[in-house]
Amino acid sequence: MISSNRVSGINVRALGWGALFLAGGLSLSLAATTSPATPPVTGREGEVVELDKLVVTDQRDVSLAPPSAVEASAELAQIAGGTSLVQADAFTTGRVASVADALKYQPGVLAQSSNGGEGVRLSIRGSGILRGATNWGTGLQVLLDGFPLLGAGGSPFESTEPLAVNYVEVLRGANGFDYAPLSLGGVINYVTKTGYDASPFQARFEAGSFGYNRAQVSSGQVLGPLDYYVSLSSYRQDGYRDDSEADSARVIFNTGYQINENLSTRLFYRYAESSLGNPGSLTWAQIKDDPTASQFAGAAKRTRDHPHSTTVNSLTTLQIDPDSAVEFGLQYRNYPINNLGGPAQSRWDFKDASGSLKYTRDDNVFGDKQSKTTASLLFATTLHTDSENLNAAGVTVDAKDYEATDLVLLASNDLGLTQKLWLTTGLAAIAQNRESKIIFPLPNADTQSNDYFNLAPRAGLRYDLDKRTQLFANVSRSVEAPIVNYFARGTGPTVSNLDLKEQTATTVEIGGRGEHGIFEWNVALYRAWVRDELLTVLLNPLDPTSQATSNASPTIHQGIEAGLNTTLWESALLDSANPKSRTDRIVFRQAYTFNDFRYEDDDVFGKNDLAGVPRHLYQAEIAYEHASGFYVSFDAESSLTRYAADFANDIYAKSYVIFGAKIGYVQPEKGWEVFFEVRNISDERYASVVSPVFTGTAASPVYTPGLGRNYSAGLAYRF
Repeated sequence: MISSNRVSGINVRALGWGALFLAGGLSLSLAATTSPATPPVTGREGEVVELDKLVVTDQRDVSLAPPSAVEASAELAQIAGGTSLVQADAFTTGRVASVADALKYQPGVLAQSSNGGEGVRLSIRGSGILRGATNWGTGLQVLLDGFPLLGAGGSPFESTEPLAVNYVEVLRGANGFDYAPLSLGGVINYVTKTGYDASPFQARFEAGSFGYNRAQVSSGQVLGPLDYYVSLSSYRQDGYRDDSEADSARVIFNTGYQINENLSTRLFYRYAESSLGNPGSLTWAQIKDDPTASQFAGAAKRTRDHPHSTTVNSLTTLQIDPDSAVEFGLQYRNYPINNLGGPAQSRWDFKDASGSLKYTRDDNVFGDKQSKTTASLLFATTLHTDSENLNAAGVTVDAKDYEATDLVLLASNDLGLTQKLWLTTGLAAIAQNRESKIIFPLPNADTQSNDYFNLAPRAGLRYDLDKRTQLFANVSRSVEAPIVNYFARGTGPTVSNLDLKEQTATTVEIGGRGEHGIFEWNVALYRAWVRDELLTVLLNPLDPTSQATSNASPTIHQGIEAGLNTTLWESALLDSANPKSRTDRIVFRQAYTFNDFRYEDDDVFGKNDLAGVPRHLYQAEIAYEHASGFYVSFDAESSLTRYAADFANDIYAKSYVIFGAKIGYVQPEKGWEVFFEVRNISDERYASVVSPVFTGTAASPVYTPGLGRNYSAGLAYRF
């Protein structure tokens, strides 16, 4: 293992801009000088692939279209570690209130909705788990179409619209290495629909309990060398709890253009605005008595407002020859935020930019050994980030300015040692800077700056037992620098957490995936040795703004991630001549996650469990699907045992089990869709999110109640 080093004097921002300038020059030079070559044809919807023979039934030119879900799934299967892919059809058959609905039945993924709304706490392998659901997340990389959302203050959730998603890629842990090993948790990549996989017109409307409604109108087409997709959507809920009203609106647009047979470009645009009520947390006794209550009953309503969030990015792809390609991406984001209400308020103004240059090549080396090489330069920096804290009267208490820069240079290779055994190697060099500056009320700005430099290696093996079964093992290193929210509120410019170290982890993972008869399975076992873990904790449970982040003593993260899909019954085999043919069947889907996260030997907490993490999480669904498009399903979710709600392990969130049911119809090909769904049938009172404290008591309000019994219905039409 290569140890972490703190390095001062590195001008990461200047180095990054210079590298990005060279990257842009290189991509333009290649575009101007490379001679035309015929790109390889890839299978897409409307095509039938039989052995080495390709039969194209769609007349449009799709050879350089964006990867389909099938192609993306095949790429994920070549990674020596735990990955999965979720197609939109798997979650749009019911209510889609948030990304938590899109990530159900994904082993290892904890997606907890706060108050049933769009604020979702995301975590994989315990990374960033202690961030509140209404805060921007940390601990894993959230991507939109391969572009990072992680900024100076975390990963904003307001730009993600699950109804506009074509599929979701989940790369757990350092298996997201090619996107940069900048978190223990890994990568969740939401891939937007394009003209190639969208309908010319689609409208959808959902409505349900507690004033819930969501609507979307979208369109996508291919027009010769150009394709486009546009989505307009809105969301609103009155809220299960007092003061939990929420609403949002989004515009999503992307268009691609085939410049010539080797060069294509795509432009993305996103606009979002939202407001999210924050009724706080309750004690366990309060949840049992009245889970709809607000922690701040009788006080000023607290909201988290995003008045506007704008993201513009572009991706240009050049096919140099049949065996190599280069991609160049740029992104700009502007995403302000206002935390309003209560005794302490804040306003933030975030702007950042990022860029990437990626080169891929396939070769035969050492005679007939297959080799796939990837080299990437990734750069992200804040352009403008300042904030001010205000008291209850709206008077500014202090004001700060932040800067953050990440520069990553990485290279990886997959080498076929034999026809069945593949070796994966990789190395990333990571330079990061975090700077905080008080600009009010001090007469002279007080600046603190930290520079970090780390190397992150990766090695793995995957072995194909047969065409349907694969085993894998890997060892990897990840690095996560702190976000820049270092200042604690107070009567003056109190400064805390200014000298945080970066979190590093070395992870070992073994597992496999495959299909055998009626079974489709995947499993991964991992153990991570984490140093200087960035733990966020509530200093005062009566004040949700009193969160602080610190470096923990050495911790261990280990667990099991397992998924099993079983076809219990099927009426007949699929028609091999018709890839879109259907059968009647009964399918049983299961996902199990075991989380064992603890201190190695802390001076205060010994070998205690880390707080706020469900230890055993189980999800299951049994569904009957008719060839006509009719379906009915029953599902369950359970936290099988209690888990710690404080680091002293004195208080615990109780175990729970909730049930749901759904019935609906999806017209084959295109046409009408309709569903009716009920969740939490037994009206179970439980905690969906825990906000841990160091030492808790029965009077500590650290539990956010899950949504009570609720009903929803939806209607969609597309042609």
